[in-house]
Amino acid sequence: MPMRIEEGAELWRPSAETVEAARITDFMRWLAAERGVETGDYEALRRWSVTEPAAFWQALIDRFGIRFSSPAETPIASEEMPGAVWFPGAMINYARVAFDQARPGEVAIFHQSELRPLQALTWDDFEVKVRALMGRLRAMGLKPGDRVAAYLPNTPEAAIACLAATGVGAIWSSCSPDFGTRSVLDRFGQIRPKVVFAVDGYAYGGR
Repeated sequence: MPMRIEEGAELWRPSAETVEAARITDFMRWLAAERGVETGDYEALRRWSVTEPAAFWQALIDRFGIRFSSPAETPIASEEMPGAVWFPGAMINYARVAFDQARPGEVAIFHQSELRPLQALTWDDFEVKVRALMGRLRAMGLKPGDRVAAYLPNTPEAAIACLAATGVGAIWSSCSPDFGTRSVLDRFGQIRPKVVFAVDGYAYGGR
C-alpha cells in the first residue's frame, strides 16, 4: 500500500554537516559580517528577502561576484506585482559569468556516452573552443539579439555552442534529438533562428 503522507509533514531534513557546508549558510555568515544583517536560519533569511528585496538581491550580486556588462541603476525600480522592474539598465552575459567561475587547469566537464569513453574537458580547453566558435559565428554575421537553435544531445559540443552563442549576445534555444518533428518545428518556428546546430543521429540503448 502507498504510504500516507499528512499535509504539512516534513519529508526530509538535511544533516547538520550538510547545512554547515551549504552555500546559503556561507551567504548568511557573509551577511552578518559584511552587512550587519543577522538572519540565523533559512526562515529568517526568507523573511528578510521579502521585506527588503532590494537589499537582498544586491547582497547576492555582491557576494557571488556577478559582473554586469552594464551596471543596474538600482536593484528594483518598482515592486508592483505584476510589473516589478528588476535591475533596470543592467546587462549581463551568461558566457562571461560562466567563465568568471573558471578554474584554470581543472576539469569543467566530464562526459561519456555509448559511443565515447569517459573523457574530461578542462576549463582552459573549454574556453578555447568557445572563443573559436564565437569568432566563427561573428564571421557569419551573427549579432546580439539574433536567435540560435540547437538540435543536439547533452554533449560538450552543446555546451560549447550554447556559450558561444550567448557570448556574442544571441538568444539560445535547444531541444533534444528525441523530440518529434512537430515539437521541434513548433519550438524553433517561434524564434526563426539564424543559425541551427544539429546532429543527424544519436545512440541510445545500443541503437
